[in-house]
Amino acid sequence: MTVFEAEADRIETRLAGQREQLRRTPGDRVLELAIAAGVEKVRQLRRDHDVHVGVERAREAARTELEQRLMDEYIAAAPGTTAAEAQVALPDLLHRCRLGEQDRLADAFAAQRRRVGSF
Repeated sequence: MTVFEAEADRIETRLAGQREQLRRTPGDRVLELAIAAGVEKVRQLRRDHDVHVGVERAREAARTELEQRLMDEYIAAAPGTTAAEAQVALPDLLHRCRLGEQDRLADAFAAQRRRVGSF
């Protein structure tokens, strides 16, 4: 459960009470507008929840793909290495991958600074 889903559930509970109140006092325009605003807020929160879940799934899939690629490269680099050994080496492989990415970003940033400085 995400914070978006929890908030939507809380608002829907409040909306149920407001709808019941509207049944007792039909024609209350202020209450109708409050209900409509609540329904729209719930719709927005549900969309936000779906986006958040989708992003998390994509992030997890990318991490799984990266881990598998790193383990495959590790096994290919050292013939005779088992999958269990590659799994044990995975934290170090991920750390090295992160360091490599930081170096690439630092190099790209330095290149951009040089380009901007040349103007």
